[in-house]
Amino acid sequence: MLKISFRWGVYSGGIMVSALLISNLLFPEPSAESYGLAEAFGYATIFASLGLIYLAMNEVQNRNEEGEVMLWQKIVLGVMVSAFAGVMFGIYNVVYTTYINPEFMESYYNHYISQLPVQSGPEYEATVAQLEQEKAMFMHPATQFGAMAATVLAAGIPVSILLALLHSRKPKKI
Repeated sequence: MLKISFRWGVYSGGIMVSALLISNLLFPEPSAESYGLAEAFGYATIFASLGLIYLAMNEVQNRNEEGEVMLWQKIVLGVMVSAFAGVMFGIYNVVYTTYINPEFMESYYNHYISQLPVQSGPEYEATVAQLEQEKAMFMHPATQFGAMAATVLAAGIPVSILLALLHSRKPKKI
């Protein structure tokens, strides 16, 4: 099951990375509108590519000669696929923010600050100071990797449960 989860995790992660690379080529200049669209596209890409977990479940079921694969085994398979895909996504994010677009973090934080509801006064200054601390922490490659990998894994857990339940309802072969 480890080999199957690795292979499908690489497929899923490959789709995520490819889709995001293509979107970065199509929309290279960030703008106030594109940050929101890019975030929505990123999440949609994560969830869509995690749909491959269902195909991994099919493969495990078809290779299992001892009968039905248990629900918990399907969930574990899905979480493992998500973990491998998350590692790829985390690596991509570090490469993107370090080599492809090193100005991204600064640009994104400036955009985020410009969207704050209060733009002056002590509340604004305190919020900006807190965001600067978070930015310094998040600019560290290990933190970026962990956050992005965890995002995919966190999305993969409910997707794995849902797909395992759907897969278990599939009609049995006679």
